[in-house]
Amino acid sequence: MSPFDNEPHTPWRDLRHDAPWLPTTTPYFVNSADLARLRADLIDAGFEIVEIDGHGVRTELDLLKALARAMHFPSYFGNNWNAFRESVGREFASGRSGPAALVWKSSDVMLASDVHAFVRSVGILFGALRDLGPSMHFQMELFLVGATSAYPGAKQAAVPKDPI
Repeated sequence: MSPFDNEPHTPWRDLRHDAPWLPTTTPYFVNSADLARLRADLIDAGFEIVEIDGHGVRTELDLLKALARAMHFPSYFGNNWNAFRESVGREFASGRSGPAALVWKSSDVMLASDVHAFVRSVGILFGALRDLGPSMHFQMELFLVGATSAYPGAKQAAVPKDPI
């Protein structure tokens, strides 16, 4: 018997069933041409969608401020990754009854501006959201949406190869 058996928790959703067109690895990189399809599939699967507009996000500080606005963190939020980890659990995940999706639109702006900051930020953000699972019984998936070649379009049905 788990110590969590009597605690309420969010039912875990497997997006491979709800949106089989998505890439199979996480975090999910999605082409902006597929954004409407992503939103529709997430809503159908019962996800609450939190979107950040990445057009003005070029630095980690810009990203942290955008996250704080989108997740309605308190005004005293510290704009650093430790404060994010604390706030996402206490202020955002606590008391929610369903899964959530963080959709970072135009994330390719930061990628083009500062690759190192982008990779570091995605790693920290993804890790913080993954940590919510075991500690808070809360699922939050990360979707990075952009228009460059780093963001693949929807997977196409496999085309059989001609036998040789």
